[in-house]
Amino acid sequence: MAWPFYWQSEAAPALGGSALPAVSDGFARFVAAPHITDALNKGLEKTLLEAKTNPCDTHPPLRDRIAVAEKLPGLSVQEETELATTLLERLQELELRFVENRISSIKPGSLKYVSWDDVALTATIPAWQKVVTEHAEVLKGVTAESILTQLSKLHGIGSRIPEPQGMLLTPGQRTERAGQLFALALALALIENRWELNVQPGIFQPRRGADYFNPFVAVAELMAGKRSHDGWIQQCKTFGISQLKLSAAGSVVPVTQSLDTQPTLFDPEAIN
Repeated sequence: MAWPFYWQSEAAPALGGSALPAVSDGFARFVAAPHITDALNKGLEKTLLEAKTNPCDTHPPLRDRIAVAEKLPGLSVQEETELATTLLERLQELELRFVENRISSIKPGSLKYVSWDDVALTATIPAWQKVVTEHAEVLKGVTAESILTQLSKLHGIGSRIPEPQGMLLTPGQRTERAGQLFALALALALIENRWELNVQPGIFQPRRGADYFNPFVAVAELMAGKRSHDGWIQQCKTFGISQLKLSAAGSVVPVTQSLDTQPTLFDPEAIN
């Protein structure tokens, strides 16, 4: 249930930067994140309650199998607490070979295995810098506050952004990608101006001291009309980023890791 969402939202994006985050370790962290755990539990409850049978089913629904298992006599067996991955030798090599064999577009030997504690610096931020450089002309002169003036232009901007190979996007998807471009540029500008970034499975956390601000969520809310223009302007002033230029280029500050769990680009509701 959780694996497809973990791979699509957490691990796969790093492949574009030729980095492979520790796959099994990342999945363990992902399902342990409190808001992901809650979403998984809700999804399981929904499955148990709403599962329907079909004459072509090869086995009974999950709730029936659990009911039968609960009636089985208990076994006096010592519980194993070690992770299953401890049974594998050369785990890093196995994960690299597994991904290379499953994705034909990846050239063998081209991926670099990295820990999740290093993903932000080795994959996330470099990928952002590449995108901002490619679209510098669109971002020229735009500040955090003046993103508001770009909302009406997003459709046109999105139509000029090359589509993913083999895909034909809808007008709505092109508009969404344009909004993500401005959010991404703002996130990078924050990092270049002493904001810290923690990227972990299930966690996306730009922060400065006690201040937390997720540009991707904020811009998406602006586009959906869930955040007022006045509210945006006030928040930019509160954080002192009103005149922060999105096309700014500079050195990236070291990443500070945090154990706090904050909202992520991944939507836990998608599990249900």
